[in-house]
Amino acid sequence: MTRTLALLALIPVFAAAPALAQPAATGQSCARIDDEAKRLLCYDLVFRTGVPGVDPSAPPPAKVVTLDEQLVEGWPLTTAPSPTGKGVFMTLTNISPEPMTDSDQSAKLTISCAGANTSISFWFPGRYMSSEGRVLEASYDGSKAEKYDVGGYDSQMSLSGNKSIPVIKQLMAANKVKVSATPSSGPKFSAEFDLAGLTKAITPIREACGW
Repeated sequence: MTRTLALLALIPVFAAAPALAQPAATGQSCARIDDEAKRLLCYDLVFRTGVPGVDPSAPPPAKVVTLDEQLVEGWPLTTAPSPTGKGVFMTLTNISPEPMTDSDQSAKLTISCAGANTSISFWFPGRYMSSEGRVLEASYDGSKAEKYDVGGYDSQMSLSGNKSIPVIKQLMAANKVKVSATPSSGPKFSAEFDLAGLTKAITPIREACGW
């Protein structure tokens, strides 16, 4: 069943000290970010989670964004007009059924198409990663873990463009995936995702991104 959500443009969020105030991100301000991984993350923050992103280079224009959300093979699929005006912005979401190790919070997996660019992100609440040398390990159906050099920042790890598609195809061929990473401080942790239904659920994203 499709439901439509109207989100008012996010207002600036101010820290305790006025000097740290930064504008909230909108689709238009996300489009101005040059770094591909950060641009896709910004889109996801604006359109999927509603959490303010940060783009210090431009004030956010007033705008109302309409989201269409439906359940496809058990996966929530969110669709919105592309902020660039070309194509659509689509995101599939999966929440780990069990909390991460040594945590009471679950991890999140998102697969997105923005314009014609595909990305995959893993979100680990409360686990902050080093800004350099980020390595994500993934074990498909209990197989030997594969390692990926990834981008992202804070508690998010991502791959985009041509680097993301081979990983997504491995997810499509598996029933479960266990991902592991080591934060900047603290021990290595892991989270497991159920991948049932992904092959069909991802069809709209594959069509939108042309692969």
